[in-house]
Amino acid sequence: MLPTLLAGIAFALHTATALVMFRLSGAPGWRRVRVFGFVALTGAIYSGVDFFSGVGGHTEQLVSWVLRINLSVAALHSASWLAFTFSDERGSWRGLPRWVKRYVGWSVATIVPLAMFGPVIDTTRRFVLELPEIGVTVRGVASSALGTALSIVILLGLVITYVEQIRRWRRGVEGAGALVAGFTIFLLCGFEEFLVASGVIRFIFLADVAFLAAIFPVGLQILTRFRQDAARLHDLSERLSHQVGERTAERDVARGALVEQERLAALGRIAAGVGHEVNNPLAYLALSLDELKELIGRTATPDVQRALANANDGVRRIRDVVQGLRSYARQDGTLTAGLDLRTVARDAARVATVELRRVIRFETSYDEPPLIDGDASRLVQVVVNLLANGAQAAERTRELRPSTLRLSTRRTKEGWAELEVADSGPGFDAAILDRIGEPYVTTRANEGGTGLGLFVSWSIIDAHGGRMVIGVAPEGGALIAIQFPPVVGDVDTATTPDAPDSGPRALKKDRDRLRVLVIDDEPLILRGLVRGLGRFDLDVVGCEQVYDAIVTDLMMPVMGGIEFAAWLAEAHPELRRRLVVITGGATSAEAEAFVSRDDVRVLVKPIQVKELAATIRTLTG
Repeated sequence: MLPTLLAGIAFALHTATALVMFRLSGAPGWRRVRVFGFVALTGAIYSGVDFFSGVGGHTEQLVSWVLRINLSVAALHSASWLAFTFSDERGSWRGLPRWVKRYVGWSVATIVPLAMFGPVIDTTRRFVLELPEIGVTVRGVASSALGTALSIVILLGLVITYVEQIRRWRRGVEGAGALVAGFTIFLLCGFEEFLVASGVIRFIFLADVAFLAAIFPVGLQILTRFRQDAARLHDLSERLSHQVGERTAERDVARGALVEQERLAALGRIAAGVGHEVNNPLAYLALSLDELKELIGRTATPDVQRALANANDGVRRIRDVVQGLRSYARQDGTLTAGLDLRTVARDAARVATVELRRVIRFETSYDEPPLIDGDASRLVQVVVNLLANGAQAAERTRELRPSTLRLSTRRTKEGWAELEVADSGPGFDAAILDRIGEPYVTTRANEGGTGLGLFVSWSIIDAHGGRMVIGVAPEGGALIAIQFPPVVGDVDTATTPDAPDSGPRALKKDRDRLRVLVIDDEPLILRGLVRGLGRFDLDVVGCEQVYDAIVTDLMMPVMGGIEFAAWLAEAHPELRRRLVVITGGATSAEAEAFVSRDDVRVLVKPIQVKELAATIRTLTG
C-alpha cells in the first residue's frame, strides 16, 4: 500500500501544480510557465499510472504496460525539463538553442515508439520482491537491454538539466540553489528506479518521490515570483492611482485657469465697449468746455474759472481711467518692444481705482526701470490683481494701523526691470508661504477667494521670462515684486511721421488757412471740432472742395474709418498720408490692428483741439 499511497499523493500534487502553471501562463510575461506546466503534467501522468496500477492489482499484463507507459512518460518528462531550462522568457520553441531542439525531438521521436512497441521488457526475468520490514510486496518485470539503453538516454537528458542548473547556481541566479538540491534528490531516486527496474537492487520504486523533489522548489520559486509581481502590480496601481489624481487635479487647475482667463477676456470686452461709449460723450463735453473757456475768456469770475478748471480736471481723470481700461482690455497677445513698466503701473492704478479706495494712503514711486519686451494688457492685468489683493489685505488690519499700499518701479542691481506692490496687511501665513502661486491656494478662502489670481499672474509673468519674488514689506505686510529681463539692444520708441509731400505746400502758397474735412457720426462732436479748429485758423470745409487734411472717426456705421482709409489710399494717396483718425476705443481685433499700424496717425477721445490742430499742421508740413 505504501507505493500506491506515495503515487496518489504525487499524482494529486503534480496535477494541482500543472493546473496552476497553465492558468498562470495566460498572464502577460508568464508564458514560460506553460513549459513547466508540461513538466508537472508528465509527472502527474507517471504518478497516476503507478497509482491506478497499484489499485487495480499486479497482473502480468498490467505490469508490462505500466513499464512501457512509464518509460514513454519519463522520456517526455526529461524533454520537458530540457525545454524549460533552456527556453527564453516567452517559452517558445523558436527560443530554444538548436542542439536542444534536436536532442528533444530525436529523443521523443525515438524513445516513445520503442518504449510502447519495442522489446524493452525481458519476460524471462520476472521478480516478486518481499519487503516485510515495511510491509511491501513489489512485483515487476526487468528491462531488456534496449529498455536499459532507453533509460540511460532519459537519464542523460536529466543530467544535462542538472549540470545547467549547477552552472546557474554558481553564477548566483536566484532560486537555482533550491532547484539544484531538489534535482539532486530527483536524480538519485531516478537512478534508484533504474537499478530496481534492471534487477540490480531490490527496493520500492522512488520515481514518484523524485518528481516531487524536483518540481516542488521550482513551483515554490514560481509562486514567490508571482507574489512579488502581485506586490509590484499593487505598487504600480497605487502609483498610477496617485498620478491619475494628480493629473485630474492639474486638469481641474487648467480648467479653472481657463475659466479665469475667459472671465478676464469677457471683462476686457466689456471694458472696451464701456470705454468706447464713455469716450464719445466725453469728447464733446471736453470740446464744449474748451469752447466755453474760449468764449468766457478773461472776463470770467474766479468762481467760474475754478468751476471750469474742476470740470476739465474731471474730464482728464475720466479720460485717464478709460485709457487704463483700454490697456486692460487689449488681448492681442503681442509683445511691445521697449515697454516701460511705469506706463503699466499707471494704467493698472487707473483701472484699480475702486479697489484703491479701500486704503487710507496709496503711495507711488516710479524710478526709471529698463525697457522690456512685454504684452502691456496682460501685465496690466497682473498689476491690477496685485493691487486688488494688496488693498483687500491692508483693509483687514486697518484697526491696528493705517492701511497703506505702495506701488513702485525701479531697476534692480542686476539690471532687470522691477515693479513692486507692498501692503500693510497681515502678510502671508508661514504655512502656505512656499505654496503661494499654486492653484487654489488662497488666504481669503472664507471671503470667496479662488486662489487662481496669483496662479494666472504667475503664468503670465513666466511667459514673459520674468519671475515673482514674495517677501515681507517694511510695514509688516506682504511684498510682491515682479521682475523682467531688459530689452536686448537699443530700442527706438520714437515714431517718425511720414514726410509730407509737395501738395500741401503748394496749396499753402495760394491761401493762408488750411482746409480740413472732418468726418464723424456724432453731431455734437462734429460741431465741437468745427468750432474748435476754427479758433486755430483751420477751415473745416464740406465735400467737393480741396482739402489739406482729413479727420475721421474710427467706428462709424455704413463706412468706418478703416474702410475710408483704404478707399482714400487708392483714390487720393496724397490725402491718405494726411489723414488723422480719432477714436473712443478700438473694440475689435481688426480695429486694434489698424490703429497699431505705423502709417496711421491716431488720437484718442476725448481729444484736445490744440493737440488735433498741432497734429494737422505737422502732417501738412
